Amino acid sequence: MSKLTFIAQLSLDYIFGNIKKLPESGEEVIASTSDIQLGGGTLVYPIVLTKMGIDCKVIVKKSDSIQSDIAYKLLKAYAVKEIEIVKAVDFNPVMSTAVLSLESDRSFVSYNNEKAFLFDDAFLVDRLKNSKVVFALERNIDIMPKFKENGSSIVFDIGWSDNLNIDRYKGILNYVDYFTPNDKEAMKMTKTESVEDSLLVLKKYVKYPIVSCGAQGCKTIVDGDILHVKAPKNIKTVDTTGAGDHFMAGLIYGIYQDMSIESCMKMANCTGALSTTAYGCYGAEYVLEDVLKLYNEMC
Repeated sequence: MSKLTFIAQLSLDYIFGNIKKLPESGEEVIASTSDIQLGGGTLVYPIVLTKMGIDCKVIVKKSDSIQSDIAYKLLKAYAVKEIEIVKAVDFNPVMSTAVLSLESDRSFVSYNNEKAFLFDDAFLVDRLKNSKVVFALERNIDIMPKFKENGSSIVFDIGWSDNLNIDRYKGILNYVDYFTPNDKEAMKMTKTESVEDSLLVLKKYVKYPIVSCGAQGCKTIVDGDILHVKAPKNIKTVDTTGAGDHFMAGLIYGIYQDMSIESCMKMANCTGALSTTAYGCYGAEYVLEDVLKLYNEMC
């Protein structure tokens, strides 16, 4: 088992950079830079891993629309080894996001349709059965035991919501090996006041809960002790769009290469940090040599 296959969603980011403030109602503000790029999410994983020398397959839904055509053309430019298209006939499967990048943070306006990730159980079992790493499938939870039986490592990530709660994820977390919330998400869902306390709760459900802490790196718990892997130094951050997705890609690389948990976390920190050195999810054109150079500087 050496293959990596990802279920992903075509997406587009309309990026407006160096905005001084968000516009008030009826007001226009001027950005000093703009671009249209392929969006982030699970598309980041096969693209980053391909640049790092791992052959990947990605499965996406595509419709007959200008947005789908643009997103698909951008995806093909990244030379992912194999792309399987599933036809979307009654909805727009492309996630579209306006990214407003300010000096201190970002704001977003997005369109999305959950049908982009709806697949039959049999289809997913067939396509993912030989993948060494599988992203946890909340919508198809009944087939997760099949991937565990096949020896796949299961990874899982979440996004922020005001009603984050551990009870919502208990079912899927039973199958997860590596869970990667950020610090705010981890504390919110576990109702704790520190990353360390959140890890103690998450460890009850997951072998390796890994909490990302931005510029502070990431933390997990091993044999009852907190393991803190610090972020690389001397990184000039321009834009943090997609940093969490690049973090996950680096983690998957480490898992794929059978690295120790500490080394996996270092790889994740390196790819996450490098991604922030340019605008957008794919603005930073780093390759494996760049990641390993940064990784070795941390050792």
